[in-house]
Amino acid sequence: HRKMLIGRWVLFLFATQYKDVQNAIQKVKNANDGTVWIDVENVRGKSGFEMDHQEVLNKTGRWTKHHGLEGKVIAVVDHGSENTAVYLDDLDIAVTFSGREKADDVIANAVGRFDASIVVTADGGLRSRCTRAGGKSVINIDPVRFIDDLEATDEGDLPCEMENTEQNSHRTTSDMERKMEEEIKIRAQLLDAEIQLGKKKKATNKRKKKLQAKITRLRARLASRGKSLLHEMTDISMSETNDPREQEQLLSRWQELRQKVSRREQTGDRIILAEWLRRQLVTSSAATTEFAEADASPARAFVRHLNQNALSVSQQTGAENKASSSLSSQPGVSTLDLLSQQKEEFSNQDELQLTVVSDTHGFECQLTNDGTASTVLPEADVLLHLGDFTMDSYKTKTRGLESFDQWLAMQPHKYKIVVRGNHDPLKHDFPLSKAWYITEPCTATIANVTFGFVPYGSPRRLTASGKLPKECDVFASHVPPFKVLDRTLTKENAGSSFLTKVVRSMKGKATPRLWLCGHIHEARGKTEYKFGDSVMTTVVNAANANSGRATSVLHGPITICMNTTDSTAIDIEGLEKRHQGQLEPIPSNFQDVQQHENELLLAVDLGLKSGVALYNKQGQLLRYEQHLFNKDKLDKEIRAIVQGWESDMRESEAVGSEEEPWSVTKIAVEGGDVAILNAWESATNDASITRISPEEWRFHLLSEKERISGATSKAAARLIARQVVCDFGIMGNHQGKFKTDVAEAVLLGFYVCKKLGWISRDPIVRRYTNGNVVVPR
Repeated sequence: HRKMLIGRWVLFLFATQYKDVQNAIQKVKNANDGTVWIDVENVRGKSGFEMDHQEVLNKTGRWTKHHGLEGKVIAVVDHGSENTAVYLDDLDIAVTFSGREKADDVIANAVGRFDASIVVTADGGLRSRCTRAGGKSVINIDPVRFIDDLEATDEGDLPCEMENTEQNSHRTTSDMERKMEEEIKIRAQLLDAEIQLGKKKKATNKRKKKLQAKITRLRARLASRGKSLLHEMTDISMSETNDPREQEQLLSRWQELRQKVSRREQTGDRIILAEWLRRQLVTSSAATTEFAEADASPARAFVRHLNQNALSVSQQTGAENKASSSLSSQPGVSTLDLLSQQKEEFSNQDELQLTVVSDTHGFECQLTNDGTASTVLPEADVLLHLGDFTMDSYKTKTRGLESFDQWLAMQPHKYKIVVRGNHDPLKHDFPLSKAWYITEPCTATIANVTFGFVPYGSPRRLTASGKLPKECDVFASHVPPFKVLDRTLTKENAGSSFLTKVVRSMKGKATPRLWLCGHIHEARGKTEYKFGDSVMTTVVNAANANSGRATSVLHGPITICMNTTDSTAIDIEGLEKRHQGQLEPIPSNFQDVQQHENELLLAVDLGLKSGVALYNKQGQLLRYEQHLFNKDKLDKEIRAIVQGWESDMRESEAVGSEEEPWSVTKIAVEGGDVAILNAWESATNDASITRISPEEWRFHLLSEKERISGATSKAAARLIARQVVCDFGIMGNHQGKFKTDVAEAVLLGFYVCKKLGWISRDPIVRRYTNGNVVVPR
């Protein structure tokens, strides 16, 4: 009886798991952009590496056709000398090689772009990354269950045999076999020793020394062997010196030898096998690498996207970037190369113009918060960012690096220089903008003006570089001098006495006339200070963020004009504070657009998770919602919201004249995401856009006590939003918890309606005599 119950339970579990897989497959089939991602090496590992790459692909092709998933399956293979992708027409699947990346990175970075995705892997880290990227749209399937399903649908021979290059199987390769086997074993031992050394943090010093000695010994053995046969066989760049056909023969021969050897497969073997497979697929007549953009298949679209490398900045930033493309720096040429090539460019130019910003902390698009939606800074010769371009948060330090590079690429400046700040990474490249990222002290001359750059770092590290400037006209650092524009909110001086000594060591004419810095947000300003005996230095703190921990950009960019023949002639503009505590005027292009009785105002708290609120000209709050957008479908989703809301208004019995249809004519936005801003702009053909900083509307709607921190500001915003919904909404009191993004969108629209004159209540927020917000029950 017990055996019978256990048997029934096992059958029940098997049936449940089978049903889960079938439900997941059906979900992907029904989705327009559904995909299946297969971690090939993980699947092979769960088979004990008994299945080779070709067998996995062939069985996957039959499995794909059996379930009707043609054009939706993407198999990702670790290794390969290049990050390439092909589409196998006969198998109806895409195959991607990770190259120098990991297969985990390829899958995790792409899975969130699709409506529904199945990820076949047993890697817990990859599963977590995919779930974070795609949320509930991602379904993880264990490779063992996937292999069982492969076997269940496996029948017949392979749909197509791939073409093999010439194989010199009769050639004597015993020496190659012996050397290759020995090298792979040494590499496997080295990898194992390095892993042990990394894991054994609590190991004794004696054990650590033994592991380190073993690693040194194995590395010496590899070095004594001369050129790596493994690299000669798999590195595509070796084809420049070696005959590519010889590489093909070595790879093919090793493939045959591995089928005859009974030992366990090592990482070195997988590198060879992956490269052999990659070359076979790329040269196969059954593989396709290019498709027309009209092809709607997700797998084909991914192959096209990967092989195109990346979308250009003009495609991602829309019409605004096209307008500024004529001003941008030369495509593909880095700032360092341009600096080395400058000869007679400034020979007839008496002035050097600088645009200086600092401490943007991921809010760089708010620098142009002048009431328009433009994200392009004023034109100048040099754009200088003095550090702290990453988010001011331990959890989000790396977020926004790509968008910052996109923003830099949009700027019209020929020379783009970024000095590392204390929140910024030690190493980073800017592939789109080609900006010069300064991570160690250096000196550069632009138009006869000598710049001394010093990034953030400890005095010992900066001194050890041996590159500290000894003389310069402009000294640019992230940290200010000690006791000069360095006063924090707690009344402490946070400047650098070390940098002060460095500048003081420059005597006479070598002393800089201008010191540009940032770091202390609340110390923004300009002053003059004498560091040497006779020369007065102008010190400018260009920090753009709000005081304390950065939550937005409060100030605009600083423009500096310097005479190239007289470095003492300096003109500085843009240091005035942006917000003075009064209602700022609405731009005329925003106020005068399509004035009619049925015009609508849309207030948006920008982000992939956005709050959106809709007001009419009578100051009524008509609708408010929170939306979570797919990054790759922004235009489609945002356009659907605008058109849907306008259509609902036309069908409703809301107050308004019948002469003009309800239409969104004005959009007020808070936030600085370029791609999302462009999507909202393109979704409304004739609407005018204005940008409002959170500091501005908070100053007028929140009390000083409520603005003391970000947490208190958000809590107060949720309470005031309840009052606005009650007093001006047509839907009754808000029920349940008020989400912060939506609450801030409601208040943003409420504030703009006040500025437009659509709402005339004074005081604008109802409060008790003790200052607390009147909240409806």
